[in-house]
Amino acid sequence: MDRMEDNLRYWLWVTMAFGAANPRKWKALSFYESPSKLYEAVSSNDMGNISSQDLKSVSSLKMDRVDELYELCQKRDIRIICPGDSEYPERLFEIYNPPSALFARGRLSQGLDSLILASAGTRKPSKYSVKVTARLVRELTLAGFVMSTGMAVGLDSVVIRAAIASGGEVVVPLPCGLDYDGYPREVSSKENRSAKELIAARGMIISEYLPNEGPSRLSFVARNRLLSGISVGALITQAGAGSGALSTASFAVSQGRDVFCIPPHMLYDSSYEGVSNLIRDGAIPVFGAEDVVNAYYSSYPHKLKRPEGGVVSRSERLRDSSVSKKPRKTAESENTPSKKEKKSVDLLGLSEEKRRIAELILENGSMLFDDLSNALGGELDLGGLLTELEIEGVVRMLPGNRYTVQS
Repeated sequence: MDRMEDNLRYWLWVTMAFGAANPRKWKALSFYESPSKLYEAVSSNDMGNISSQDLKSVSSLKMDRVDELYELCQKRDIRIICPGDSEYPERLFEIYNPPSALFARGRLSQGLDSLILASAGTRKPSKYSVKVTARLVRELTLAGFVMSTGMAVGLDSVVIRAAIASGGEVVVPLPCGLDYDGYPREVSSKENRSAKELIAARGMIISEYLPNEGPSRLSFVARNRLLSGISVGALITQAGAGSGALSTASFAVSQGRDVFCIPPHMLYDSSYEGVSNLIRDGAIPVFGAEDVVNAYYSSYPHKLKRPEGGVVSRSERLRDSSVSKKPRKTAESENTPSKKEKKSVDLLGLSEEKRRIAELILENGSMLFDDLSNALGGELDLGGLLTELEIEGVVRMLPGNRYTVQS
């Protein structure tokens, strides 16, 4: 085993001995030069610098169990990233209680030191939040941002879908192990596996928890510190007064990250109360993607871009909205097919399952996710297949979880 693998081995021992997200490991490490020195001290029964809460687990963990985990990760195509590894992001050294190991699948083109923007929001978004979030994410990914979010239903899934459909990259930190398929609970294990495979193909999924470890109440909070920790800022899309998204905002503030908020749709709507309070306390209101881009343009000019069809300036948006929505008919427009006519779409090359989905949507013009699921009898991994169809440019998601075929 070379020096790098040996270093990784001892960091794995620290992670397993103390447990993921346990800040006491760093206090114990402060008394020694390295994880290997800590391991040697414990092996010599020198436990004077180990807290009473950790004595049992630290003293009982043998290196053969660490080697078993290492071999399991190799078989499961899971990379282990630890401090000292070139892939370990510099931003994590800036936060309280950085992970002693990260388990990862997939890769980012510029690694975890990319221009990452965290996004957090409610599981039950309004149509307004879905529409605005999807548009902002599209423009931000085209401008060079990598989006980071959770994997819950609601606005997390909107962010993932919009980023991937725009050709962007995503990184998703989990509150559980990479091989645990019971999160989120509202989605089947098969759909969770499919979603993770798609994310890994267009970015990364990461976790500080052992591969088969399930989530707990505390692991969600710990995940949120990681979500903001790998990012330059956090975008809070929609959050009530007790929303978990506010935990991400709180960590972002304590870590010195910027906090951005989408202004509420309705001033007195309680589902936006958390966002209103953040803006009142100094968060940056976002009226367009340029508000986020401009915050980092001087610091990251080499990573930002202003592509054609990407970020739309506020003046352009206002100008576009002033154009009449009912243009005068011309000879050419009179020969243009009606929107009610079925679109001509080449479905050759699609799998039988994907073709069934696309044909159903074509037949109806557009369809809600639930109606699609009912029509298909719930027999397919509909969420995963729709995401693949979005990536392939066959369908696109409309506000309200409705799908249409791309023209």
